[in-house]
Amino acid sequence: MARFLVIGVTLLGAIWPLQAFSDPLLQTVSVPVGVEYDSNPTMIANDPSSIMRYRVMPQYQLSYKGDSNDLTFSLGARLERSSDQALSVNRQDPNLGLSWQTFSPTSSFGVNLRYAQESARTTEFQDSAAVTVDATRTTAGLGANWKNSLSERNDLTLTADYSDVSYDSPTLTDFQNTRLGATLGHQFNERSELFVTGSASRFEPGQNAVRTAIKSESYIAMLGFKSKSSENFDWLLQGGGVSITSNGIESHDWQGNWRINYAGERLSGSLDIGRTTTASGVTGGFATNDALRFQASYLLSERSSLAFDASTTKSESTLSTTTDIYGATYSRELSPFFRLNLRVQRRAIEREINPASSNLVGLTLIYSHPDF
Repeated sequence: MARFLVIGVTLLGAIWPLQAFSDPLLQTVSVPVGVEYDSNPTMIANDPSSIMRYRVMPQYQLSYKGDSNDLTFSLGARLERSSDQALSVNRQDPNLGLSWQTFSPTSSFGVNLRYAQESARTTEFQDSAAVTVDATRTTAGLGANWKNSLSERNDLTLTADYSDVSYDSPTLTDFQNTRLGATLGHQFNERSELFVTGSASRFEPGQNAVRTAIKSESYIAMLGFKSKSSENFDWLLQGGGVSITSNGIESHDWQGNWRINYAGERLSGSLDIGRTTTASGVTGGFATNDALRFQASYLLSERSSLAFDASTTKSESTLSTTTDIYGATYSRELSPFFRLNLRVQRRAIEREINPASSNLVGLTLIYSHPDF
């Protein structure tokens, strides 16, 4: 973590514009404090045991928006205590983020730095349709992007990203993933765009890698179209092929997704269906997952809202494993600085042997100050 903190502080000092002292800075802070009941934290099929979790998640953000520069710095932590550490360990997970974007009339350039510790049991369940040990996943990354207008209707975007992922468990594989991407877009009008996108990624297993983890490369090419059909509705459709080379063996598959978004006066929502290929510490290489994700929120009144979310993820890299997550959240504003959230969630894993499920109920009081 230390090297990324040094990079972050150095980058912050190097790119901070002099006019930041005269232009307004926005500082925000939030402190969610909550309690959660989990009926089956280990996701076992028979005789599950329940626990209570108590957590505090302070988060600070500093942002600056100038005429040609945007800068955002964030720092936070997840402090969690469990009623039974044999089932769910206590957590002290920090996170750090730093991003800078500069603009000109015809181009933009940006860099971002990130560091986060998270529960591997939670992240891998969502991303890889897998139940793992109660370990910690540490992710450190550095990325850059550049966009340039080639003409009035054509633009080119280049991206580069490096991620270093490690786990404090020998059953999961540490890895480094380097990804380069390019997208060429053509705008038919202000609302519609046709684009071609491609990327190349390299997976490098860490020293703790299991035997099945080896160096791998993936190449993805897709054709897509996105449109803003109205002020409230937009959608994107893209699809193509992916080629993965591992240990001299090359495999081919398809990749793509369809995403729609709606934002109304009281109702908003999104739906995303597709197949993705990402680096995974569970499989020790590139993993292909089919996923469906849905979110919707409805404003009940000026001070309360109701939100729903659902996701289904099927791993094509493991033995017929599918995870389902369904949840609902009721939110009530108590004052300009305090909000109360009540959340219920059901998680389930479908597999040939020992399918399991769990129910979660959480109550969170959130203090937030938008500008202090």
